[in-house]
Amino acid sequence: MICSRPEWHLQSMLSNTNFIIICKRKDLKIYDREAVRDVAVLLGVGFDKIRKKYWDRLPAGWPPESCFQRIALAASGHLGFVSFMLKFVEDEEYDDPDGQLKTCVRFLGGDGIVGAINPLHALDLLYRQILSDIPTTRLPTTLRILGYIIFRPFGSHSYLSCDELAKLLDLDQVTFHRSLQNLHSVVDVGHSLRTYHGSFSDFLMDPNRSSQFCLKKEVVDYDFALQCLHWLGNDNRRPTWVSSYYICIMCGMLVVMCPTNLFLA
Repeated sequence: MICSRPEWHLQSMLSNTNFIIICKRKDLKIYDREAVRDVAVLLGVGFDKIRKKYWDRLPAGWPPESCFQRIALAASGHLGFVSFMLKFVEDEEYDDPDGQLKTCVRFLGGDGIVGAINPLHALDLLYRQILSDIPTTRLPTTLRILGYIIFRPFGSHSYLSCDELAKLLDLDQVTFHRSLQNLHSVVDVGHSLRTYHGSFSDFLMDPNRSSQFCLKKEVVDYDFALQCLHWLGNDNRRPTWVSSYYICIMCGMLVVMCPTNLFLA
């Protein structure tokens, strides 16, 4: 049995016509009810273990239901996310599970103190390693593509197909997919693109966590606005949807950059 994200090397191996194998494939979605239920079970077992270990300082009703649900909701079916959180709460070096739990909840709520310990430090190291493995010649293109996935510069409900996105960025299919080759464990590369879990998006938007890999919305919007301008000046090859997307992105940029009273005048 092979249980894995659809990594590029596995897809390449299984699609080889010379690789004769009889197998069944089952997609395990982290957002379905079963995955969410598994997260609740794993959290419950983990917290029960911690409560028994620290029986002399944690009440029978620990953790509070609100804290339990906050972590379960943030996990969205991601068992690895839950595992990192539980290890952080149980960390014997700090020997303060309730304090560690409160740190987790503050962190997930965006109220973490600058410079404070990160409950997802281990997960961040994994994300950094994935991005560090991308050849430096490909990385700028990879980050441009990730910028589209994270910020959706044409609106939160806009989903360009891979073909459309490659065309907008003026990339051939080989270059486009090669730029994503190292990301199959964190990005679902199908008809369109999306991250498997919100923690990767959060990581890329936080300069304290992602450092040189951090993505800034204003930079991404500007980049895509320039790409739309490029295509608007190319009548022969211009995709039909570029004009409407350009108007959408420019309106969004104006709202951010211009004073509010300009629109009220």
